[in-house]
Amino acid sequence: MQWISWVKSLTFLRHEDGELEETLPFRHELARIIRRLQPRVLMTHDPWARYRIHPDHRAVGFTALAAIVEAGNQMIRGDEPAWKVDEVFLFQSDQPDHGEDITDTVDLKVAAICAHTSQSHFGEATKERVYTWAQAAGPKYGYQLAEEFKHLVPRH
Repeated sequence: MQWISWVKSLTFLRHEDGELEETLPFRHELARIIRRLQPRVLMTHDPWARYRIHPDHRAVGFTALAAIVEAGNQMIRGDEPAWKVDEVFLFQSDQPDHGEDITDTVDLKVAAICAHTSQSHFGEATKERVYTWAQAAGPKYGYQLAEEFKHLVPRH
């Protein structure tokens, strides 16, 4: 399974970096997007990861998970019909249980990270960090390089 073939669109919400919070309006915004796009899979930060205290990452993780519940709830009316996400993959988890082979796409991943304005100054350090993590994860799943996730199947 190649992640790259799953991505059909990209939406920027234009929230300020460093100012995200777990709020009801943010949850409603994400739920509307889920209903509109009808994704089968949702990927987000693992908000429960121990010692990962970045406030934006935690806010996005918790809000995205709450939004899939809202999006799938037929009792909550909206402009779009309710939509239930089939699978959730939490990245940067300290309890991963799923690995994806990124051997052929790791350079694309590094390029994407470096294209992110707030990350571009890390350059070579980013590449080194990504390769180190991928090399450590790969053998656990039978790959040369792997990306690890916590896999969840929502119970709606």
